[in-house]
Amino acid sequence: MKTNNHSGRAALLSFLFCGLGQLYNGDIAKGLVVMFFTVLSLVTNVVGAVVLYAYFVTPLAGAVLWIGGGILFFGLLSIAVLGVYSIVDAYKQGRKYDN
Repeated sequence: MKTNNHSGRAALLSFLFCGLGQLYNGDIAKGLVVMFFTVLSLVTNVVGAVVLYAYFVTPLAGAVLWIGGGILFFGLLSIAVLGVYSIVDAYKQGRKYDN
């Protein structure tokens, strides 16, 4: 019977914010790198949203719509990929601490 659920806690922490599970598992470098790219992706989302907002409130060229949409899409896609990677990696690495 399992008495320690380290892997589940690590996966939950990575679900809350990418990289926390890696930090919980003791893999500090990997956790900080994942957190850095997560923050970078969040900033990318904000930039894309601001560009789209500027398109809708001011008369800008149609290319701005595609640029803002592309930036926002890239940010959302990178957040999704980082999230899945972070959760799965934290769970797999945390299994070695389970009883």
